[in-house]
Amino acid sequence: MEAVPLKGVYFAQEYFGHLAARGTSDIDILIKKERIEETVQLVKSLGFEQEEEWIPDHFHCSFSKRIPGSPVPLVVEIHWGIVKEKTSHLKMDPFWKEAVSLGGHSYIKRLSDQHTFYMICLHGWRHNLDSPRYYIDIIQLIFRLNNRINLHHLFQQARKDGTLKRLVRTLSIVYGEYPMLENMMRLPVKRQMKGRKGGLFHYWDFIDFQFLSYDTFQHSVREIYNWCFPRKKDIFTELNKKYQESSYINSIILLYKARLGKGLKATYLLVRGANQP
Repeated sequence: MEAVPLKGVYFAQEYFGHLAARGTSDIDILIKKERIEETVQLVKSLGFEQEEEWIPDHFHCSFSKRIPGSPVPLVVEIHWGIVKEKTSHLKMDPFWKEAVSLGGHSYIKRLSDQHTFYMICLHGWRHNLDSPRYYIDIIQLIFRLNNRINLHHLFQQARKDGTLKRLVRTLSIVYGEYPMLENMMRLPVKRQMKGRKGGLFHYWDFIDFQFLSYDTFQHSVREIYNWCFPRKKDIFTELNKKYQESSYINSIILLYKARLGKGLKATYLLVRGANQP
């Protein structure tokens, strides 16, 4: 069975120079979609338990295993894609076609440098670059691979895959914060990303990320629907509460009460700030 380690200790060793140079909290493995069931059974046979319900149009699932003496379980994420299937036209075949054997192993492979950079950018976008580590990953790859990444070809692939807006948004934000990156690798397409922090711009940034980062109108509408009517597990994740066995209607009411409360609080703070001399 072919598999590709994503991020983790291999990524740290290969691109940061040491397996301990970049922190990691789980094990991410990419497999082919047709091998999902086989991989799941293999992971379960090693004592891992599935953490979340199966999501047909998602691109990964998580399993955890308690470690004696550790309050934090070991988590394995099995990936068969890098973005939600119904939010793009991205196919994994080119990634597998250009993957090469790792360390003389026949079935353990590594993504090409180009596809590694593509994956890391989309990973950063998925988290809206909400942590310095997403910036660091992208910057480190630019530093190490600037002469091995063809951004023109990457943008062409992203346009075909329906992920171009995500790629442009992510790199525009990173380059906007660190303009010296232009001296290493020139960005062929760049958006003006102003006012990501503070005031009403914070909410515009959320809307731009959550709903307007998609290349097609259909994909944006799907994401708006998913935000308005999320899965129960996603509701409690957003509420930062432990999952509860309650009806979907009650869960939605809790969610919108919390959203309304946050909106009113933010509006009050904005009005109060505007009225201060």
